Amino acid sequence: MMQAHHGPCRELLAGLAASCGLKLSADQVAMCCRHLELVELWNRRINLTRITGVDAVVQHVLDSLIPRPWLPQRGVALDVGSGAGFPGIPLAVTCPDLHVVLLDADRKKVSFLKFCAADIHLKNVRVLEGRLEEVFQKPVFHGGIHAGGAWKALEVPSFFDLITVRAVRVNEALLRRLGALLKPDGVVAYWCGFVPPVTVPQHLELRFCPTSFFRGARRARSVTNEAMAALKAESTDGAELEGVLKRLEDREYTLPGLDEPRRLLCWRRRRS
Repeated sequence: MMQAHHGPCRELLAGLAASCGLKLSADQVAMCCRHLELVELWNRRINLTRITGVDAVVQHVLDSLIPRPWLPQRGVALDVGSGAGFPGIPLAVTCPDLHVVLLDADRKKVSFLKFCAADIHLKNVRVLEGRLEEVFQKPVFHGGIHAGGAWKALEVPSFFDLITVRAVRVNEALLRRLGALLKPDGVVAYWCGFVPPVTVPQHLELRFCPTSFFRGARRARSVTNEAMAALKAESTDGAELEGVLKRLEDREYTLPGLDEPRRLLCWRRRRS
């Protein structure tokens, strides 16, 4: 069992979560509060977030968890630009059947994420350092998760059931790249805050460009399924239709103590 951390936080989070209809166990509350405690400690040395204290309970933890019922809660997830670990770590804490990859390009933030995952004993979390377009163009990933629920050594999936984006601005180019990493029926979820961006498309075709693929394959010295998936092109010139990202119904929710509703935008990958 998790030891109690940050008593006032636990009482506040448990009460607010219940008022929002979220069912959290005592251990899950303690783990989320320990995460916040580590964010505040590391925030003194590196810039993780400007939102701390009571505000962080609402605007980070609850903001990460209230949309949970609308998302896949099992399989493999990728949290892009994870930063301080929101929403990836709260989702990993509360969805034990969801294996979460936390991705960030900042080495200091990656160090924090690794320390945090180890400190609160999150066996369903892996941390990767790098930019999305760099990490997933290297055909060195192998799918699969240990049957017992822990990650196999050095194994990272190439396809995801869920991709979360919260601290990164989403545009059509990024959405196309994320869509290429989804499994069929996988979901991209974008926490867009108070105002949805006008530049995000409703639907998006996903295409595979042979020219880009073979250029990547030569760099890799091999042609693998992982490389093919990772080298989906943003250009549609001479490309083959691989699938479609279809916009789902936008979701609105309100955080305790805040008047403005927030929005979650989601897209699901379909074959056509």
